[in-house]
Amino acid sequence: MKKKFLHPYYLLFILTLLLIVITIIINYNSNYSFDPEYIKELPWNKRTSYIKQKELLIKLEGKNNFNDEDIILINQLISISTALKDDKTLKIAQKYKLDFLLYSIKNLMNDNSIYDYINNIDFKTKMQLFLLSNNNNYISNLIKNMNKKEKLQMLFILKIFYPEKFNNLKVLFDKKDIEDIESIIKYINLKGE
Repeated sequence: MKKKFLHPYYLLFILTLLLIVITIIINYNSNYSFDPEYIKELPWNKRTSYIKQKELLIKLEGKNNFNDEDIILINQLISISTALKDDKTLKIAQKYKLDFLLYSIKNLMNDNSIYDYINNIDFKTKMQLFLLSNNNNYISNLIKNMNKKEKLQMLFILKIFYPEKFNNLKVLFDKKDIEDIESIIKYINLKGE
């Protein structure tokens, strides 16, 4: 009598089925929110990109404070969304990146050692950093290191566009500078410009 051995093809087939079952069991609890009909229409490389995109969205969803690992995920999400030409997800990823940048700027402005480096940047950038960070320690240090022209520019911008900040910060400026700005604004209002 001949013994029947299991052919290697059958063994490979059984192992493949076993791996598929294990993959299904592992991913059973995963929560993917995508349209199954849409994913069937995609070629294989786009399908995997689409699934990766959804995984990244789930990881980043609901985060308020981002760290350096998150920016890697955000950049991956941007590149995948660009490749898939998914504008909706690309906008979400860009919003996450903007949130990360604003969070980083606010944290950076809270560090006192940054003030040594800020003195070398131009006035517009200094103002933008103040408006983005909304840090009063930063503005007081900034005012100390400004020349007369920059102080007047800052007062003018604050008085016109941010009157509540102007009222809060006018104790940091000279009384003469405040009077000069108020007379400039009155002159502009009289001229109607």
